[in-house]
Amino acid sequence: MARLKVMNGEMISNSKRPKRKIRSNKRTFYHWDRNTLLCQKIYFNMLEIGQTYFENIRNHFINNGLILRIHSNMKRMPQWKTKIVIDKNVAEAVKNFLENYAEIRGLPSPGRNVNWITQSLIFLPAETSYKSVYRDFLAGLERDSLLNSLKYDAFCKLWYQLTSYIQIMSPRTDLCNIC
Repeated sequence: MARLKVMNGEMISNSKRPKRKIRSNKRTFYHWDRNTLLCQKIYFNMLEIGQTYFENIRNHFINNGLILRIHSNMKRMPQWKTKIVIDKNVAEAVKNFLENYAEIRGLPSPGRNVNWITQSLIFLPAETSYKSVYRDFLAGLERDSLLNSLKYDAFCKLWYQLTSYIQIMSPRTDLCNIC
């Protein structure tokens, strides 16, 4: 917007081409350093923007002046696409399930005594997947439980946020159940 102000954004000329209507033509001259004229394509490439982004900024500048643009979704909380509201109870249930699942089926990290990690890593066997853990989670629930409507994506997000120290072992590792 500051560059638009410096470039003196628009040149307006009146045209009487249609005889009953006065039409105003707006033309922007693109300058890089006040002396060097550029074509629009080169100017957009130098700024790494597109035509629609530039038009949005220019319209905002014309309508509101030189003020900060604010996204329209600033005051609303993001919502996950799930059928239930994810509150502390749901998050706690998922965290407890994952910790119990990892305690039963998980293998400890080979570097257990690393001081900078507060929680040592736990690896699930390579033959498990996120989808299979999710299926086991749903299978362990009661039929009328509210958690039955928890979607897979929300389950994975909760896994990453709450228990990031529980990971699935890659097939390339040399760890097995014996060692």
